Amino acid sequence: MSRGYLSTDGDLLVRLGPWASDLEHQTDLAVAFYSRGRLLREYRVCDLIERKSSLEFSASHYEWLAARATTPNGFDGDTFYLTLIDGAAIEFNARTGEIIDKSRDYDAAGEAQLCEEQERRWEQRGLEVLQSWPLYEEFKRHFAVNTARVPTDSISGVDAEFDGPYLDLDFYPKHDDAAAGKGPISINALVPISDYASGNAKFEFSNALIQGWLRQSTHSRKPTLSDRLKNRAEKWCFVSRENRYVGKTRRNIRQKCKAKSGLN
Repeated sequence: MSRGYLSTDGDLLVRLGPWASDLEHQTDLAVAFYSRGRLLREYRVCDLIERKSSLEFSASHYEWLAARATTPNGFDGDTFYLTLIDGAAIEFNARTGEIIDKSRDYDAAGEAQLCEEQERRWEQRGLEVLQSWPLYEEFKRHFAVNTARVPTDSISGVDAEFDGPYLDLDFYPKHDDAAAGKGPISINALVPISDYASGNAKFEFSNALIQGWLRQSTHSRKPTLSDRLKNRAEKWCFVSRENRYVGKTRRNIRQKCKAKSGLN
């Protein structure tokens, strides 16, 4: 499906090309200019893109428009602005279709870059929240963290289990003596966070959750929806490989969590 922009007087139409699928040569329509239904000029993606390495490819198509731009795509009087994924900011004379100026938008970004930036923000906030936990130093003695994230999106089927933001934590035991010959344990947890908006985020593990840290699974298995819903009442989830890692590590952290939370 093509997207279009109509001038305020209704005389001019700018049409952006449909799904771009010429992965090799980028000959797909980029933009076409019309005046009262008459084609004035059109450009292919290969006519406008300057850095093909900036294109974002999938198996069937590619993205060439910027998902973030300093100046939004659209009309400003008789000028039409268009920003490409490589940062090329182009100004067209909408009444002729001619290019009147080219500049560089250093803040332009594609969808993939925006996702990467968002993921970095989630991970930065996740680490901050985890490090604010009073038991973090004790936790760090026994466990290593793969990722700690505070996502802003929801997980289908699970978001109703949380009243607010949550910490998405992947970690594993540093000393996996019980796992000899069976592959490493991998644990994934979703933990509700309180007071997040105030900047003073807090979370707690209950005794029941600590006891469930190390349940049977495989080191390659990822948490499924059923895994995430197992501990519905506690609003927490985990996956691990083995149920034999029950020594000093778990007892120490369980005791410290009980002391902090007042749970038995």
